[in-house]
Amino acid sequence: MLELFLQSPTRPAPRQGTVAWSYRQQQVQGAGPLQSILLVYDAAVAACARQDLARALEALSMLRGGLDFSQGGEIAARLQSLYLYCEAQVRRQQFDEPRHILRELRNAWAECAATSAVSTAGERVRRE
Repeated sequence: MLELFLQSPTRPAPRQGTVAWSYRQQQVQGAGPLQSILLVYDAAVAACARQDLARALEALSMLRGGLDFSQGGEIAARLQSLYLYCEAQVRRQQFDEPRHILRELRNAWAECAATSAVSTAGERVRRE
C-alpha cells in the first residue's frame, strides 16, 4: 500500500521532494484504519483527476480488497458494486463520474472518522 501513496506523478525539485516524501511516508505509516481508507480514496480521486489509469485502478483494487463481507454485509456488497462500476468507467477512460462517486464516498468516510474521533474523545473525558 505504501508505494501507491509515495509515488509522485511528477518529478519534484530534489530538496522539496525529499522533505515531502519523508513527510508523506510518516503520514502513511502512522495512519490508523480510517485514515488509511481516506488516503486510498484521496489517491483514487487524485488519479481520476489526473486521468491516471494505472493508479486509479490500483487504488480501486485496494478499496475492493479491503472490503470485509463477513462484517460489512450489504454495505460491503454495495461498495463492491460501486468500485466495480468505477473500474469499468476508468478502463473506458471515463474519469469524471468515478471521481465524483469516489469523492462522495471519501466524504462519507471522513464524516465517520470525525464522528469516531468525537466519540473517542467523549469516552476519554467520561473515564477521567
